Amino acid sequence: MFVQLVQSRLKDPNAHDVYLALTQDMLAWLRVQAGFVAYELYEGDGYFFDRLVWEDESSCRAAADRFMDTGTAFSMLALVQPEIHTLLGEEIVVAAAQPVA
Repeated sequence: MFVQLVQSRLKDPNAHDVYLALTQDMLAWLRVQAGFVAYELYEGDGYFFDRLVWEDESSCRAAADRFMDTGTAFSMLALVQPEIHTLLGEEIVVAAAQPVA
């Protein structure tokens, strides 16, 4: 599996609901992309953190290029600060969890 992690921050906190609606549009787009496996969105301390999982790197990069040509991408980028941090890499499964009582 190949993972894409993206951290972004809204320019205006009042755009929160608009950004979440655009995220739903993005998810609908992602679901029909070749190689797409999963998407998760986390929010905390003024940031959003997206985790996208792909079958392989080529699927990830091809979809990322196509997404940048969509109206949804244009609208989302207009709402976030220009400093977007992205990490691309192979998934390494090392996890720990406390047992649930």
